[in-house]
Amino acid sequence: QEQPLLNHRIRHATRFGAQVLAVNPRQVAFNYPIEQTVVAPSQMVAHLSAVIVGLVEVGFALPVAYQSLALKAPATDASRAMVQALQQAQGAAHGKAVVLLGAMAQQHPHYTQLATLAHVLAEQLGAVVGYLPEHANSVGATLVGVVPYQGAFGQTVSPGKSATEALNA
Repeated sequence: QEQPLLNHRIRHATRFGAQVLAVNPRQVAFNYPIEQTVVAPSQMVAHLSAVIVGLVEVGFALPVAYQSLALKAPATDASRAMVQALQQAQGAAHGKAVVLLGAMAQQHPHYTQLATLAHVLAEQLGAVVGYLPEHANSVGATLVGVVPYQGAFGQTVSPGKSATEALNA
């Protein structure tokens, strides 16, 4: 919704076999096939911990840098289902997996824990982590000068005509 260009690229990738999994605090409508797990915000950290524990259970190593991380959440049926989906997706990804943290994660009160767990998950899967900032399209539009008060990359522009001047021209 907020990032139509990224949405388009993901949708295009799914047409060529990419698999998309999401963990959200509410059901979100997507225009491409997705395996979505809805988890209460208060359970997000526990769910991601359980997914990591589930990956360890099926043979994925916990990265050395995170060995001291207290992963207390036991694997659950929901996390095991996600582990199975991740294993299938990893096989199809051919080393092109991405773990994305969006605005809902960034607004979460335990965002730092979610981000750490995202990095652990990405390292386990050989993926990269990406961040989707809020209002990315607005920021992009401002950078390239699609605003009335400046040109691309902050260039000064001469003011245009007022509405009255434009109508009377």
